[in-house]
Amino acid sequence: MNQRDINLLNKLVSNARAIISNHVAISLGVLIMTGIISDLKYKGIEVNIDLNIFNEVYSLINQYAIGTERLRYNFEYLEKQDKELDRIIALYKNQILSKCFEIVNRYGNRNE
Repeated sequence: MNQRDINLLNKLVSNARAIISNHVAISLGVLIMTGIISDLKYKGIEVNIDLNIFNEVYSLINQYAIGTERLRYNFEYLEKQDKELDRIIALYKNQILSKCFEIVNRYGNRNE
């Protein structure tokens, strides 16, 4: 495994930790995670963890304003959207957190 592959795994772990610790909102963490997962697949890096929950949740929330995109909208619109988004995230929160812990436990203490 070369340094770029290791860096990508480190990003996966870092994002998982950020989700667990609430440094990023779960919705933004899912968005970031799907990008990292896509990069891992493109590079052919196997993580031996089923990461489908992130893609599944992303498919449900991708039409909502997430991250800095939220700056484009007014409060009333975001308030309405957040109620719907929070409802979806609540349904999947435990699965997402569990998967984040699995990522950290498997790859968070590597000494490569």
